[in-house]
Amino acid sequence: MIQLGEVEVTKVVEWSGDIAPVGSVLPDTPPRLWRDNEHWLAPHHWHPAADAYHAAVQTWVLRSEGKVVLVDTGVGNDRDRPQLPLFDHLATEFLARLAAAGVRPRRCRRRGQHTSATTTAAGTPAPTAKAGSRPSPTPPT
Repeated sequence: MIQLGEVEVTKVVEWSGDIAPVGSVLPDTPPRLWRDNEHWLAPHHWHPAADAYHAAVQTWVLRSEGKVVLVDTGVGNDRDRPQLPLFDHLATEFLARLAAAGVRPRRCRRRGQHTSATTTAAGTPAPTAKAGSRPSPTPPT
């Protein structure tokens, strides 16, 4: 948790893992630049042994003056995403992690277009992941 003035900010990770080799994600970045900055890039953003770019999909929970705001509700479980095999039919414990952070998606009023992880494709509150969904790596603590 981070305190920014009167706002409490909590990070809730949906997914965390290696995306691709850094050269394919950031092709114009010279390999030496990665090596020269390994001391702060590894292991949270880059895995040198695999030369893999590491990323996370996460929600920021903001609390202030009795209100709770979710910023970026993530990818969402069990959605057809054939164009993104890594996230196709994803199955995470994201809703449980939100609940552990004191957020109940069924009580949230949703605005905007990016509510994937807390809603179904029809826009109704999301249930837990369906059987047969692909499990995801455990996010960092």
